[in-house]
Amino acid sequence: MVGGALAYILNLLLPYVLTELAGMYYLVSFIITQVIVVIYGFAYNAKIIFSTTMTGFGFLKYLATVTLMSAFNIILVSIITEIAGIYYIFSIAIVLVVTLAFKYVLFWKFVFPANSMTSSSARDVVG
Repeated sequence: MVGGALAYILNLLLPYVLTELAGMYYLVSFIITQVIVVIYGFAYNAKIIFSTTMTGFGFLKYLATVTLMSAFNIILVSIITEIAGIYYIFSIAIVLVVTLAFKYVLFWKFVFPANSMTSSSARDVVG
């Protein structure tokens, strides 16, 4: 739970700091945040959640999965913010919650399939 909570906080706090304090466009700050959370999430998921040592190919599968999910998240945040007129931080929060289960299934079936059921905290997927 701790890793997922930290990733969620990073996904909300970093865009806010970069947008409100550093003056970046909200989507640029969200993209930068996604890169940081991908790196953190890989280390956390491989070691803590799925208890595995990842090879180069495994990292590529992880990277492909989170790149697709991040692109999907960025598009959804943009749509919710620009078209629905919802404040970008709320858009980010909504998208992260809505896509969490889908991301877990992708990780469980595609990225970490052999080790997905070995950890009692496997429901705490980060990234």
